[in-house]
Amino acid sequence: QFTCTPSRAAMLTAKYPIHTGLQHGQIFYNEPWGLPLTHSILPEYLKEFGYTSHIVGKWHLGHYNDASLPTSRGFDSFFGMLDGAQFYSTHVDAMQCTLPGTLLYNGAEDYDTAFSEITSKGCYFDLHQDNETAPGYFGVYNTFLFRDRAIQILREHDVREPLFLYLAFNAVHSPVSSPHETYSMYPEIKNIVHPERKRFAAALRLVDDAVADLVSTLKEEALYDNTLLIISSDNGANPENGGSNAPLRGSKGYLFEGGMRVPAFVHSPSLIPEAKAGTTYYGMFHIVDWLPTIVEGVMQAQVNPELVYSGGPNGLGEDRQLDGMSHWEALVGGAPPPREEMLLNIDYLDGSLAYGSQPLGYDTAALVHGPWKLIVNSGELDWYETPDTIDGAVSLFSSEVVNPHTYLFNVVDDPEERTNVAEAYPHTVDRLLERIAHYRSSMVTCEWRGDDVKAMHTVHSTGGGFIGPWYEADEMPPKSSNCQDGFEIKNKDASFIKSNIGRTFNTEFVEKLKVGDAGATAASEGAAAG
Repeated sequence: QFTCTPSRAAMLTAKYPIHTGLQHGQIFYNEPWGLPLTHSILPEYLKEFGYTSHIVGKWHLGHYNDASLPTSRGFDSFFGMLDGAQFYSTHVDAMQCTLPGTLLYNGAEDYDTAFSEITSKGCYFDLHQDNETAPGYFGVYNTFLFRDRAIQILREHDVREPLFLYLAFNAVHSPVSSPHETYSMYPEIKNIVHPERKRFAAALRLVDDAVADLVSTLKEEALYDNTLLIISSDNGANPENGGSNAPLRGSKGYLFEGGMRVPAFVHSPSLIPEAKAGTTYYGMFHIVDWLPTIVEGVMQAQVNPELVYSGGPNGLGEDRQLDGMSHWEALVGGAPPPREEMLLNIDYLDGSLAYGSQPLGYDTAALVHGPWKLIVNSGELDWYETPDTIDGAVSLFSSEVVNPHTYLFNVVDDPEERTNVAEAYPHTVDRLLERIAHYRSSMVTCEWRGDDVKAMHTVHSTGGGFIGPWYEADEMPPKSSNCQDGFEIKNKDASFIKSNIGRTFNTEFVEKLKVGDAGATAASEGAAAG
């Protein structure tokens, strides 16, 4: 997915965001919403097979009540951050804190003085161990904290028992930083001219080092030979903060390939055949596919239908199949890739990262089928090169609400999305619109909710300056009226979508869509698809 919260939910549930209500936005510190309790997540599936599960690092799936915390959702322990971003060494939540200066970055000042200064400015801390705050780590760089906790888990684990460790580093999320000594440890980083890119490279190098330390620990503890190591990003980079998606188009937060297509790899000395080691998998793989690939593929087990359909032991869920599928036989054997289509998203509120969040009256959506990718009513983004001068800057521009665009790309031949061929292939546009309409018919209301003043009251009165739940147990607020009002369009058919993309194309093309005029274009499209 194109941003933090929906990606994590999709990975852990094997369901598209439209089926969990997380199709819009990402969670901010004072917003009372998250992954609904009716959806089981990966550690709950693994618990049936005797696994102990631990999460280290970033959660970002809801923290407004105790029932939404990781240890209430199948994880046996949690050490990390509940919200989406933090200053790496002070652990001050960075989702909305704008306090300037080195205080936020370095954590070198006296903690008592820093605490007063930070909390008096409306900012707060976000570091937790299980369900308690963890205030004793001020000034310790969080990549090191998360690495050390993960290593501790491995060292204390009984090698005879199965283990699932979910390690989600905060790096390289903005505001990107690294200890000053990183540049003396790796002098080649000093040669990077652009300051944002230099900070990004330094922070990412420390993640690489942490992964190397974990692999060494696995070997030392006799866990390595029977381990499957999966490394994946959650979304594309933000070029404004030193990241790069080049040569792909766009950024985190948007439906172009630069926001959606990310690197991933799997590694195991015993589970992957030697003939497959070092090879590249060219099958279409969505983040929802990890859960079934692990359970049905690697473990050769059956996903418990009661967890899929009932949402766990409380029986509150809706009957719904997983959207993910196992790729294991295609990855390690000779089976063909199982997926030929994937839904990237359908959203009906404005603002890709939850700014505004008013009903649009139409959908922003994207779907890939075979070589074709259709993006409906999206903002217009560019291709962003990393600046090569010290004062260079990258500035994203999107006209997503005032001037939405619709695109059709052949992402096999044109992965950089440089040529919009929608007007040349109206029949393909029409066919993919029908597929989006098919998915919309099973879409659930979005879970997004706006700011809640009670959140900051809890931080200051009972949270000791730390983020934490402010609703009781499994209590939750009512649905947002924006989500409810916008949801009314969900059962409209594909003709509704067609009627709302007229501003993008000329009148003749829109009329072709309305009457389903494939005509002479159908044969040429078939040849192109072949």
